[in-house]
Amino acid sequence: MRHRRGGCPIGVKIPATFTGGGSITLGRPAQAGETYDSTASAFAPGESLHCTGLLGEEVSAALPALARDGVTVTSWRETADGSNGEPSSSRIDATPTSQNYIWSADPVAPGEVSVWTQAAPLPADLVANGQRYNQGC
Repeated sequence: MRHRRGGCPIGVKIPATFTGGGSITLGRPAQAGETYDSTASAFAPGESLHCTGLLGEEVSAALPALARDGVTVTSWRETADGSNGEPSSSRIDATPTSQNYIWSADPVAPGEVSVWTQAAPLPADLVANGQRYNQGC
C-alpha cells in the first residue's frame, strides 16, 4: 500500500516477549560527494566488491582487480590478531603490505572502500563463510 505522499510505510513487529536489544537504521542512497553513515560488508550483494572473489586474497592480487573495476581504497587498515581472534591493534597504511591478506572491507561512498588486512591468511572457516558473498555471480 502506497502512502498518499508517495512513500511506502514501514512496519516493524516486535514480539511482546522480546527482551533483547537492537537497532534500526533507515537511510537513502548516498548522493554525489556524500559518505555512508551505515553500511554492510563491501562484499555483500549490491556492493562494489560483490562477486570479486577478493576476500581472503593477497593485496598484491587485489590491486589490479580494484583498479580494473574502478574501486578506490580510501584507507588500508592492517590489523594484528589478539588472543581471541579479534584485532588487537591496527594502523592505517597509505601503501598496503602487498603480502597481506584481505580480511574485510567496508563501503565508504559509491565506488570507495576501506580495506582491512592481516599478515596471516584468512582461516578456512572464514573463507568458507565468505563464499556466500560470491553467490549469484
